[in-house]
Amino acid sequence: MAFIENKLKGYRQAADLKQADLANYLKITVRHYQAIETGTSDGSLKLWMKLSKLFNTSINGLLEQDADANLLVNVEKIIPNKIILQH
Repeated sequence: MAFIENKLKGYRQAADLKQADLANYLKITVRHYQAIETGTSDGSLKLWMKLSKLFNTSINGLLEQDADANLLVNVEKIIPNKIILQH
């Protein structure tokens, strides 16, 4: 499941977010988020739905290897969500 690690980390870094930011947004511990990002935990469907909404992509977009093209397109749409996370 290494490609899941790379997708989630790539989206997070493109949005200039820290793991703690996403853990807080998802209402989980940083350790739990790290396990999801590294692929050692699958995470719930609810978490993946929240992540897909935040990053303006489908769950498949976060999980599929060929979704790299979406990463650059969606980065501009992520920035407004970062403001929400900082409150």
